[in-house]
Amino acid sequence: MSWDSSAGSQTGRLHCAVYIHGFEVRDHHHRAVSVRRLAGLLATAVSEAGLGPPDWSLDKESGGVTGVFAEEADLAGVVHRMVTELDLQLMDHLHEGHSPESELRALVLMYMGSADVWSRLRTTRDIWQIFHAGETTLVQVISADVHRRAVLAELGGLRPWQFEAVRLPGWNEEVYVHIPPSHAQRSMSIPALRDLPELPVEFAEVPSQTAQRLPLLLCLDTSGTMAGQPIQQLNDALRNWAVALTEDPGISDAVDVAIVTFGGRGVSVWQGPYLLPPTADANAFVPAFRFEPPQLGAFGPAPMTDAVETSLHILESFKSRLRNSGLIYHRPQILLVTHSVPTDREGEVTRDWMRLAPVLARGTEERKFRLFAIGAGELADDAMDMLRTLSPHYNAKLDGFPIHEVLSMISVSVRNETDSYINDEVIEKIFSQFKSQRRSWSSDEADETW
Repeated sequence: MSWDSSAGSQTGRLHCAVYIHGFEVRDHHHRAVSVRRLAGLLATAVSEAGLGPPDWSLDKESGGVTGVFAEEADLAGVVHRMVTELDLQLMDHLHEGHSPESELRALVLMYMGSADVWSRLRTTRDIWQIFHAGETTLVQVISADVHRRAVLAELGGLRPWQFEAVRLPGWNEEVYVHIPPSHAQRSMSIPALRDLPELPVEFAEVPSQTAQRLPLLLCLDTSGTMAGQPIQQLNDALRNWAVALTEDPGISDAVDVAIVTFGGRGVSVWQGPYLLPPTADANAFVPAFRFEPPQLGAFGPAPMTDAVETSLHILESFKSRLRNSGLIYHRPQILLVTHSVPTDREGEVTRDWMRLAPVLARGTEERKFRLFAIGAGELADDAMDMLRTLSPHYNAKLDGFPIHEVLSMISVSVRNETDSYINDEVIEKIFSQFKSQRRSWSSDEADETW
């Protein structure tokens, strides 16, 4: 493999170079041993990430392992999964108690473009300062192009706030630095490198990368039957609920929230307060501690069937992102709240919801999700029959529009779902209590009871 920057066929491919910290002070024997050991750990990381190996090359003089991945290589797999696996390998190595001359701590460079320019980065003293700020085993530095293609696109669970923009002395472009979450708790900094202010402390360690996740999707009716007091109550309840989420450590550190609405706009997908474009492949879920609700309006028909199908698609996509990121998750929960009978997009009452029944039954049986179906207001009996069909164990018809109590119930359910010792019977009991005693229900009372 050539590192000649004139090789145009490689400029659009992902280059990876991994260098050993403290390599220059090691004797000849320890240099050779360190490079071979790093190559072995890197090969294991590539394999565990499910990637085809690149054409690796050992650089025994500068203490590095370099390679170029194939054009069809999984970008998220290299930038995220491979680095995560390598970090785990390095942590295990560190815990084996090697001498300082044999310890491995690695600088991982990833870039697209001129290899000649980027090969100079390993000799930039400022980048190595990161290792002196704490017991870091791995620091990842990516180019702006890789950041744009992989991180800003949120491939495989990558998030922009995981990387910090840094402008190195004498460089014309920013690079992006990531220290894995296992080290973030040590509150390390990058001295004398930042041009941007530090992120607020609450974002220094991102819960979504360190906790088992629980996806929670709200599928909400915003049709014309919700106009007036109901939509106002919904907006008020969502705002209060967002505040409560941040104050509940059992939820804020583990839950990711998404909202789907159905009304005059058709089906709308929200990422916090932001309406996503219909064709967007963006992730609609946000960590509970960052959740801000949208301001919703109410008008038009109620295409509930389309909304539920969209919700299932979004949920499966998010679960796939978590799996690809090596994260595990509790059973997702879906809260469906409707104030009207299902209609098509022209406002005609329809029974197209019947196609949902086998899909939801199969998903429930396979424990892919838990669906709560809530009917509020003056719902007809056939509408409640529909909700009972869609969710036999978790359905309720409530007088008025007690959305605040509904959200309190779902918070208690979510909090218990994250407890591995809680079974279906407990969740069913919570829901049964909610239906029979909902006027006295509050998050405080529920905490005391459960």
